[in-house]
Amino acid sequence: MKNPFARREAAPAELPPVPDDVTETWRASTNEVVLRSSLVAVPDDDRETAEALGTLVLGVVRGVREGEFGHSMPQGAKGASVRLEVAVCEDDYGPYTRHEAEDLVGRLQGVAPLAVVSYPRGGAAPVWDDAAGQLRVDLATEAGSDDDSTRGELRALVQATLTAVTTDRVKGIVPESAGTSYPVRIHLAVRGTAGDGFGERSAALLDDMVARLAGTRVQLEVTREP
Repeated sequence: MKNPFARREAAPAELPPVPDDVTETWRASTNEVVLRSSLVAVPDDDRETAEALGTLVLGVVRGVREGEFGHSMPQGAKGASVRLEVAVCEDDYGPYTRHEAEDLVGRLQGVAPLAVVSYPRGGAAPVWDDAAGQLRVDLATEAGSDDDSTRGELRALVQATLTAVTTDRVKGIVPESAGTSYPVRIHLAVRGTAGDGFGERSAALLDDMVARLAGTRVQLEVTREP
């Protein structure tokens, strides 16, 4: 594929402006620049959310055409291509938004492959760590009193994340060369608050979840922060 970052090209006036929150990383294994963004502050209406997704993606495409990206490419890289990844909270991923995502994936096929990945409420978007050869999710949550409610929220967050990263939802962001048995690393940072905070019972729950995943391709790491 022709290097999309080799020269600047004026984008059609009808394309939306380039988003401000796009990050880029270099993926050496596939000779690609990966551009990532998230759909945040979405409207309550699913049709409007679908429109917002289209605006976001086409804005990134505009940035590619105008040469705004490509800074992560190492010196001497040749024939590099670009890949787009957009994260959407599951609660905002309604039927119209899904249809828009499928349409955008089809329209960009062969130009700038697009993957739309969903993540659970309160969670975080998974990313492919090319250097480590693993799928990574970095979670952070507040822990209130050491009661059933806190433990239920912690359990639900971890289980929802496990479901999200071990199904086809993440297929589009994992390189084909990784196969289907690639390792997954979930890091959960728990911040304590006033009161009992992150107590023994909450810690025991998470220790049990870590132990249950031992020996599988999924590694759960838990750290406690003040």
